[in-house]
Amino acid sequence: MFKKCLVPTMSGIIVFLCFCDKPTSPANPALPSALNVKFTNSDVQGWTTDTSAANGITAVYGEKDTTVLRALMDGGADQYFIEGLHQGMVQILQGPLVDSFPTNLSFYAIVYATDKNAEQMFTDIKSGWGALVPLQGFDTTVAVGYMVLGGVKAAAHFNKFYVELTVTGFVNLTDAVNTVDQMLQIVRQKAGQ
Repeated sequence: MFKKCLVPTMSGIIVFLCFCDKPTSPANPALPSALNVKFTNSDVQGWTTDTSAANGITAVYGEKDTTVLRALMDGGADQYFIEGLHQGMVQILQGPLVDSFPTNLSFYAIVYATDKNAEQMFTDIKSGWGALVPLQGFDTTVAVGYMVLGGVKAAAHFNKFYVELTVTGFVNLTDAVNTVDQMLQIVRQKAGQ
């Protein structure tokens, strides 16, 4: 991502493009971009972005793009907008084979206007889940998971980011939980927390 940089000189101002470490949201430059927490192919060994999606991203959507999130979810999308969703993205990753079957990760990252909005979204989602799976290195006020067929679904909040990720294709629940832990550690670091 590039931004304009102004450099004063003796004879005026030079305008040029410089690299911006942390892209901001195009709709509101004061907020981070959901793409800041996107996984790269070098983040976790054996996991790569789904090549069937453009740049590994299935969708990027904003607060006015309610149809995009509704199309991606099987109900429940309204809650994300009620809490003040600003921008979100969906990324699909393919992982290593487990007993000759592929492992997969679906990753939803959403930016809210405030840390409190992201935390409230996490609290709302967590309260609707049944038996929770504790995640190592995370207090249950920050990240939790629950079992799904062949894996784990997890939710977390870091600063203005609320994230959900689901790993599937695992035979051993411990391996699935460890993968989720590792992925969330990376997201926490990228979110700046």
